[in-house]
Amino acid sequence: MAKLIPPKFPFPNDPMRKAEHKFYKACREQLDNDWHVLYNVSWTGPRNGHNDDCDSDFLLIHPRFGLFTVEVKGGQRIWVENGSWFTQPHGNFDARKIKDPAVQASESKRFLYSFITRNADVRLNGSFGHMVVFPGHTQVDDMAPHLPRRIICDSDDLNNLSEKLTDIANYWNQKHQFDEDAVKRIVDSLIPSFQLIGASRLQVDEVEHSLRMLTNAQLEVWSMLDDVKKLIVTGGAGTGKTVLAFNKAITLANRGFKVLYLCATDGLAHSLHDQLSNSHDSIKTKVFIVSEETFSSAISREIQSGRELDSDIEIECMVQALNRLNSQVNESIDFDAVIVDEAQSVSARIYELFSIFRATQSCEYIFGDHFQDWNDDSVLAATNFHERKTLTINCRSTGEISQYAADFIGRREESGQLQSVNGPEVTAAFTSRQGVVADVASIVKEWMLEYAVSEDEIVILCDNSFQPELSDDFGETPRGITTHESFGIDWRSSWDTFDVWSPPTWKISRKNRDSQTSLNAATSKEITKFITFRDSFPLPLIQVCPISRFLGLESLAVLVVTGMSNPAGIANPARVESDMYVACSRARSILGLVVVLPS
Repeated sequence: MAKLIPPKFPFPNDPMRKAEHKFYKACREQLDNDWHVLYNVSWTGPRNGHNDDCDSDFLLIHPRFGLFTVEVKGGQRIWVENGSWFTQPHGNFDARKIKDPAVQASESKRFLYSFITRNADVRLNGSFGHMVVFPGHTQVDDMAPHLPRRIICDSDDLNNLSEKLTDIANYWNQKHQFDEDAVKRIVDSLIPSFQLIGASRLQVDEVEHSLRMLTNAQLEVWSMLDDVKKLIVTGGAGTGKTVLAFNKAITLANRGFKVLYLCATDGLAHSLHDQLSNSHDSIKTKVFIVSEETFSSAISREIQSGRELDSDIEIECMVQALNRLNSQVNESIDFDAVIVDEAQSVSARIYELFSIFRATQSCEYIFGDHFQDWNDDSVLAATNFHERKTLTINCRSTGEISQYAADFIGRREESGQLQSVNGPEVTAAFTSRQGVVADVASIVKEWMLEYAVSEDEIVILCDNSFQPELSDDFGETPRGITTHESFGIDWRSSWDTFDVWSPPTWKISRKNRDSQTSLNAATSKEITKFITFRDSFPLPLIQVCPISRFLGLESLAVLVVTGMSNPAGIANPARVESDMYVACSRARSILGLVVVLPS
């Protein structure tokens, strides 16, 4: 199918554009994907010694056939008197004088040639072609000296449009040979994509810049401690512990050290491994990243298989966990340095197990959040409080966000003493279980409009119980919200059969069907066709993640969805406040909170 811009005819019910609609539909149904069809295009450029506007009903672009300007004329009746053109529009009795379509198309292509030369950076070879379309008329011979039959597309030609365009290309003997990149540059020059950023987005960008400056300041301070072989670093969420820990791992690897980097969650381990993959081979082969979560999963599988846990199995599971993200590791490896990140969430028992891989004189660096130091069996709890160095710069989130998060654990005053930057105010909404999706959608829409944030700049953190409402099940791909499902973006703009659109019954998400067979059984043929079309697109996702799995990670904008209740199975109520503190502090610049009230 041809690449049509816009992808759907924008005026399907306008009788004055019926002729244009017929030609658009013929292009969509008959032309292959080598054709670009641009509808209702206008541009400005030099004309008769001054700048003037020019336009064309359609522009057709093909890599081998070149470019054509197209004028379409329709109505109940078209006639010419003494060289002047007239039409009688549908539903009218009065004649209307119109421009000569052949002259229009001819003038358009000349000025278009000049426009593309100046703006598209494309080498042109020869002139463009032009044509006139009469969808309701049958033409036998030439219509006028400047309007020969071969450049006329009548109702019969419209049924064989591909053949007609080949004949017109031969008539004009166009010699353009456009590659894919040249076609793209021409299209982009005529139909540009851009975004006008308002003051709110500029505010967010300034916050991001200021936070990066604070991060650099933190790294400069850290560089003075390069020769220290044992260090315990504490700080609240947003003080850059993970940035410092990872930077330390890179620095040590650059000096030839083999570094074990132990963190709490698999998500953080994968994120750091992705960053590590951009490093030089001499560095990335010396940093071994592993999470307690991966190791615990390996142990759990062994227990479920009926094996009795012993030290050999534990070592085997540790090697499995290390090998998941790293090259082949065996139990005889000796690490020259061990770094523990999010030490308040890594158990002392796991750290002790992994310590069997340490060399005798290895270095030790522990990073943890003393605001969350409620777990008595954590690595951080086992350290000597007096040996800790406390970070005093909040370089990963704004002052408003850090203080809002600190409220949950009663540390607002202490958090307020950190050096930070101002940012957008925290927004909160209170809703019922039935209204949670609508409220989430409302806040995300507001962010997209006011701050110009995109889907990949937003993360939704929620209690596990709310994930079914907020996630679209994509099988092997990450779970998340797709804007076409929950936020009502109009997919009619991309659907190629406007006649069969019937909202909102077509908004059937993937999670509500088991297979293509069940979809066919539950819906009509046209609805099935639409859903299959929709599902074939690579849709942008807004990531939805349980709060506990986002430890150590961050996003420009975070929306927290919670019932604010103590989850079943958690004996320590402090964990609830800790989770909320973590969730809110994952935002760098924008934070929202949706509290679901009990029914």
